[in-house]
Amino acid sequence: MRRTMDAWRPFAGEWGIVLGASSGFGAATARALGRHGMGIVGVHLDRKVTLPLAEAVASDVQAAGAPAHFFNVNAADDAKRAQVAERAHELTGGRP
Repeated sequence: MRRTMDAWRPFAGEWGIVLGASSGFGAATARALGRHGMGIVGVHLDRKVTLPLAEAVASDVQAAGAPAHFFNVNAADDAKRAQVAERAHELTGGRP
């Protein structure tokens, strides 16, 4: 059986944190990793008007069959970063 690129899922069951996940390189990375099976913890900082961009990326990752959990926070804020890290630890079952 011939495998297509979409069926190739070497990262199934793995997780990645993607900063800037709502647009540009971050969005492209989240989508590509999701197509390859990786669950995505996406961090982005969007105002209400651009929030649909992040929602579209999360939907694309989920449509590819991978879990996606996105956080609209400032990753440079120590407290927010700690909250995301704690939640990511819970979501991944403590896996690195």
